[in-house]
Amino acid sequence: MPRLVVFDLGGVVVRICRGWDEACAAAGIDARPLRDPRSHGHLIAPVVHAHQRGAMECDRYAAELASIVGGVTAQEARRVHDAWILGDYPGIAQAIDEFMEARGYSNRSEAIRDLVRIGLDRIEGWYDAREMDAVRASGAALESTEELTPAEANALIERERPFVLDVRRATEHAADGRVEGAHNIAHTRLATRLAEIPKDRTVLVHCRGGIRSARSCALLQRQGHRVVNLAGGMLAWQKSGQPTQM
Repeated sequence: MPRLVVFDLGGVVVRICRGWDEACAAAGIDARPLRDPRSHGHLIAPVVHAHQRGAMECDRYAAELASIVGGVTAQEARRVHDAWILGDYPGIAQAIDEFMEARGYSNRSEAIRDLVRIGLDRIEGWYDAREMDAVRASGAALESTEELTPAEANALIERERPFVLDVRRATEHAADGRVEGAHNIAHTRLATRLAEIPKDRTVLVHCRGGIRSARSCALLQRQGHRVVNLAGGMLAWQKSGQPTQM
């Protein structure tokens, strides 16, 4: 029997601070009035993304972050950033080490970063997708998610008026085009906002390329929603000439 490992959207692979005051305390500095981070999300996101992918060195990142959020120096912003991760969840290190060895990662930070970026969290274990046939042959219960082409999805919208759920980041939703009437909840926030998703309508889920939406569909299916995934995401939707709101 293959060892079956589960990825879930219910948490994160490391414990993180839950707010500005907690992060300041972890960094050893006094919390102070701060600009509303929600109003600066469109500014913070590209800075964090540039730093995560190595396009912005640490000193510049700290200076940019301090300038955006206000109330802290660049040195303090760097201390808060470094303190934001409080530590591993029990047992996570071993699971990640096994995942690293199997997939060829050279260090744990690289593996954690890639897993968190795509919403794979609360790791209980893993399995090689090539062993799925063995899992199926063992009689294990498996679920599947319906996928629609862009043309089929557009026909569904015109026919049934489903609840269209865009699980991209807010910056992507605002800047990169969207399906008219789509509701935006980032896939990393979906588990805490399930009450906003109706159960009396089909939910058409999409992201940029179809991967984040597929995992979001799995979460919604476990909660009893009828879901369909847009194959290829917004890239395929726009490439096929479907109506896009900018």
